[in-house]
Formats: sequence, C-alpha cells, structure tokens
Amino acid sequence: MLIKRIELFIKMLKIAIDLVVVVAEAARVFLSHAPQAPPALLRHGPYYYSASTSQPSAYMIGYLP
Repeated sequence: MLIKRIELFIKMLKIAIDLVVVVAEAARVFLSHAPQAPPALLRHGPYYYSASTSQPSAYMIGYLP
C-alpha cells in the first residue's frame, strides 16, 4: 500500500511539474510578444515634463512638434 502511494505521489509530482513548465512557457511567449513602451514612458510616465528642458517629451500625449 505504501508503494502505491509513493507511485501516485510521483505521478502527481510529474503532472505538477509539467503544468509549471507549460505555464512558464506560455508566460514567456506572452511577454515576448507584448509591445514595448518607449524608454521615456518607462522613466517618467506619459505626462512627464521637465522645466529644465526647453521642449516637452516627444512621447507626451497631445504633443505636436
């Protein structure tokens, strides 16, 4: 009876590991296809404007050159 439980545990562990691998692969594929934000948005946010620069960020929403 103990050997059957160990075998069942090993089978369940293999299934759990397979599930983790599939989820990790799906997350990797999803993140590799996600659009990348421009560096200015990552640093400052969409509405960043610095008084030290004479021109607003080119990534600012509503900016017209």
